[in-house]
Amino acid sequence: MAWILYALKSIGPKNFQRPLMAHNNRIPSYIRVKENHILLQVLVKPGSKRPGLMQTTEEEVIIHVGAQPKQGEANQELVERLAKLLHVPKSDISIESGGKGKKKRVCIKGVVNWQTIDDIFKSTQMNEK
Repeated sequence: MAWILYALKSIGPKNFQRPLMAHNNRIPSYIRVKENHILLQVLVKPGSKRPGLMQTTEEEVIIHVGAQPKQGEANQELVERLAKLLHVPKSDISIESGGKGKKKRVCIKGVVNWQTIDDIFKSTQMNEK
């Protein structure tokens, strides 16, 4: 706690915009929290030479999959990767919209803790670098 007060004093009132926090409590715009599920905005990069590579932007999660976008293979790999990464059954993950496009809205049932999901994506992103 003392380091926060020291940091606040050192930046001065002119430069102060928001309190310094150990964890950002703002929900990223790629996550939508609903009553009993979470919606993710995902950009899928099919046919990637580096499947599993993941990046997050403010608007979406970018996930590279090795499968080609034919006969739902890329969608299936996306669901499998998300299930493994988030430790949920594949049956709890569905593609709400964008089934035939690269931009998708993915529903994860039974999960309402958005911070855990955001932390997983950010830690995976850091491990990929």
